[in-house]
Amino acid sequence: MQISAGARSPSAKMATRYQKLDEVQQHAFISNKVRCALNKSPVRITLDVSGQHTLRWAAIEMQLLDGALQPVHSTDCNISLPAGECNLYTFPSVKIDGADAILDGDDLDALTEMILALATDPATADLMLTPDCVGAYPIHALLVANTEASLGLAMRLFRSEPGLMLQPHAQRGPFVGENCLHIVAANSKEDELLEMLDLAIARLPGDMVELMLTAQCEGVFFTEVPVLGARARCPCPSAAAPSPSPSPLP
Repeated sequence: MQISAGARSPSAKMATRYQKLDEVQQHAFISNKVRCALNKSPVRITLDVSGQHTLRWAAIEMQLLDGALQPVHSTDCNISLPAGECNLYTFPSVKIDGADAILDGDDLDALTEMILALATDPATADLMLTPDCVGAYPIHALLVANTEASLGLAMRLFRSEPGLMLQPHAQRGPFVGENCLHIVAANSKEDELLEMLDLAIARLPGDMVELMLTAQCEGVFFTEVPVLGARARCPCPSAAAPSPSPSPLP
């Protein structure tokens, strides 16, 4: 089953079966590794979760040294990005000056490093703990995007913070119980799946590895036809807790 942002949109019928998450819809983050390209001051980067996870930023610049962003204290920034926005479910597609674009090269590097900086800095790491209106977190959006760039960013985040692999969708949404491993397995991304398992075994406690492997998808998205017949389960059946067989499709 190939998952895309479109395929994952709940149907009108499902929309009546779960409670939309009504929480703060916009969150602002300021990192000492990102500054405004115009006046060199700290810049607010906004995460809008009123719909799908959407990052918005002013024109920014950063200093990339030895593969990592450095705190910005001088004028020697060497990477920049024009003002724009990115729906993480479609990463690396963006809007720059209102026009649709797919980032590559230096611009893609800049956006990737900006998100990594926000996600791994203790002062702004709450970015990764912010659900959207269906209970998905930013890491789920990147995995659902299912592009080479989005998966590459997700794997870098897992290497930095392996605990993110266990993050399930928030309660009350249609995808309750689905974690990162489920999404990667459903999209048949074997290389990423194997690396996630290796990371978990090497860097997570045993009980957390078991939790990741035995998690079950319980949201309404997985209990309605047509998904019911192909209900997502642990990609390692021998480790999963027994669950009843789904009813046959009509």
